[in-house]
Amino acid sequence: MLIESSFSSSLSSLISLLENAISEDPGISIRDGDIIRAGYDEELDALRKLAKGGKEELAEMQTREITKTGVQSLKIKFNGVFGYFFEVPTAQAHRLPDYFIRRQTLSNAERFVTPELKAFEERILSAEAQVLEKETKIFETILSQSIQYTRSIQYASRAVAEID
Repeated sequence: MLIESSFSSSLSSLISLLENAISEDPGISIRDGDIIRAGYDEELDALRKLAKGGKEELAEMQTREITKTGVQSLKIKFNGVFGYFFEVPTAQAHRLPDYFIRRQTLSNAERFVTPELKAFEERILSAEAQVLEKETKIFETILSQSIQYTRSIQYASRAVAEID
């Protein structure tokens, strides 16, 4: 009975690890992502948030620039050609400071970037790759931790086979 009890507690530890770490509906392959449960690793959660567009950070940046420039109509937008940019009505473009770099002129608006916005965009673009890399490292760590449970799993498997 003592042996059975140690195997049982060992499997409880493994079950706890897997329930805390692995998503309820993981992808088929680690390359698909979403293997690691949200809340398991703070750094991974932060990278995922950033990879999904960092909307809060963009909103804060927009508010800061509106306050600095006094241009209430200043907006941060995104498109596939220019990436992230600030857009202001043409009539307000002259109010922007020198660190705003003109990227495009439209019929009634001007589009600009700033060094801060470009750096943010680069972080978002690299975050997706970093999410996959971080998930892979965590998953490999969980696999190596799971190896110590091999004997307990084998014992439980034999017991289930005998009962069956």
